[in-house]
Amino acid sequence: MGPVYHSKTLANKPEQGWESEAGDAHFQKQRQRADHADTNTKIVFFKLMVSIGLELDRETSALTIQRSGQHRPAILDLCMAPGGFSLAALRRNPSALLRGISLPPSQGGHSILINKYWSEKDPSAQIYVSFRDITRTLNLFYTTLLPTHAQQQKSHD
Repeated sequence: MGPVYHSKTLANKPEQGWESEAGDAHFQKQRQRADHADTNTKIVFFKLMVSIGLELDRETSALTIQRSGQHRPAILDLCMAPGGFSLAALRRNPSALLRGISLPPSQGGHSILINKYWSEKDPSAQIYVSFRDITRTLNLFYTTLLPTHAQQQKSHD
């Protein structure tokens, strides 16, 4: 029997997962397993994410950067840990810079499992990870880009 592609299986029947109490229970159990996984289970999830990322790229080229000019390609991964999709993107773009933002493990985030050298101190490293709460980081962007409720009310008056 060949490999099982979980993402294709789910993509063929999305309504069944979203509109099912059994589906909700299944994904709650999966989240519980991921949040309290032992080392071996973390590695299994990580490898699964790499595999899904590579499968996604084979089907869509979503992770393959079309190069233009002399600029080094760059990848941004928000909510990066454990890094499975990042590693898949790097496999498709080996010379790319990778910048990731991830919740610190001390705040409930997951550890980075990429075996390549990565740094949280050296922004010039090929792989640089900034551990921070992304919900607070996004606030910096949205306050200047999205109008507040009061501004929206004023424009409709």
